[in-house]
Amino acid sequence: MKIGIYGGAFNPVHLSHIEIVKELLKRKYLDKIIIVPVGNYYKKDGLIDFQDRYNMLKLVFKNKNIIISDFENQNKVIYTYQTLDYFQNKYKNDEIYFITGADNIRQITTWKKYKYILNNYKILGIPRNKQTPKDSNIMYADIIVKPISSTDVRKTKKENLKLYLNKKTINYIQKYHLYNE
Repeated sequence: MKIGIYGGAFNPVHLSHIEIVKELLKRKYLDKIIIVPVGNYYKKDGLIDFQDRYNMLKLVFKNKNIIISDFENQNKVIYTYQTLDYFQNKYKNDEIYFITGADNIRQITTWKKYKYILNNYKILGIPRNKQTPKDSNIMYADIIVKPISSTDVRKTKKENLKLYLNKKTINYIQKYHLYNE
């Protein structure tokens, strides 16, 4: 089985995240996707609490081939290679793919143990704004997604949220007054 590990802040989960997951499964790039939001330790401006990001992901993804993992919800720094090792150990007989945007692949040499990742795992890149950095260890999904960033979503006006988020996410954000709602 091909299992994709989709890591990120998901701050909040937006329509492009949803579209990526659905397309990768529909086009049979992967058989299962495990979504792994970063823990609270992660240093990122405007990062809301892990539990809220995790809850929004659980509301949005209701499919037996999609798992939302709380693995990185620990009080310590967890690097990508550790997350991939954890899931490879859990799914010993399966192929593990790391799903990430082309913009992140451009910075892969800054990742902790990036050579180890490239040598031991498959990287499934998602083109962003038609960016596809070349590397023999990386394959790209032939999908086109809307260029939405969570940063832009957090800056948008309340009445425009429906352009970027699904209704369940909007309702959750409003109910819990997230992002200065």
